[in-house]
Parts: sequence; structure tokens; C-alpha cells
Amino acid sequence: PSSVHFYVEMGVFERGSGPDGRSGYDHTQDFVAALRAHGNDVDYQDYCGGHDYLNWRATFPRALRSIAARFSTPL
Repeated sequence: PSSVHFYVEMGVFERGSGPDGRSGYDHTQDFVAALRAHGNDVDYQDYCGGHDYLNWRATFPRALRSIAARFSTPL
């Protein structure tokens, strides 16, 4: 297993299509799958929202807890 810990989150309303016809949400799912396929430790969270500051305020503490929990247990 990797000693690198990733925290990834994505709002379920980030569904607008990009130039390739896929949404940021779809690309994030692929990114998380690729990280895991390479043996990385990934904490992935969906949240009910889009891409704006109000959502980040609510999800940032969750990200900090996820990362801090990694340091409270022996590697």
C-alpha cells in the first residue's frame, strides 16, 4: 500500500459537460478509480452541492479530519 493519503470530494451537482462531453463529476470518478488502482489510499466523499465557496466551508473540516486520522494511527 502507498504511504500517500488522498482526500477527494466532489459535488453531485457538478454535472455540466466539458469540452469532451463529460462532467467534472465523471472525471473525478475516473481519477479516484485510477488512484486506487495504483494502490493509493483514497478517502472519497460526495457532497450535496456544486462548485462554490459555501460548500467548501462545510466540507473542509471533513477533509482535515480525514487527513488527521491518518496521522493518529501507525503507518
